[in-house]
Amino acid sequence: MKNEVRKFKFMSFTLAGLMLIMSITILPLVRHYGTVGAVIWGCIAATGLGYSIRVELFKKSHGLRTYREIKQFMDGEKSIEKSEIPTKERRICETICKVLWGMGTALIIISFIK
Repeated sequence: MKNEVRKFKFMSFTLAGLMLIMSITILPLVRHYGTVGAVIWGCIAATGLGYSIRVELFKKSHGLRTYREIKQFMDGEKSIEKSEIPTKERRICETICKVLWGMGTALIIISFIK
């Protein structure tokens, strides 16, 4: 259990660091290095995407959905209360919101590149 918590903390902090690097470096890389900078940033973004997938798979394998459950897991408490399972409609709505948010973010990034 302790090893799993350490692994989760490492993955979480690595993901947070990559997200910070991604948000800070996009404009300087693209403005100073052009296409090469965009490729470098794309590699950083791909690494961040890979880590985010790893973190989400870890959370799914341990049944962690809410902040409370993640906090209890990281504190080492074994009795994790399962939150209410979201309804099908709520999951569909959340998925649509995530897709729209991602598309909006992509449009903003593309507008900075042009």
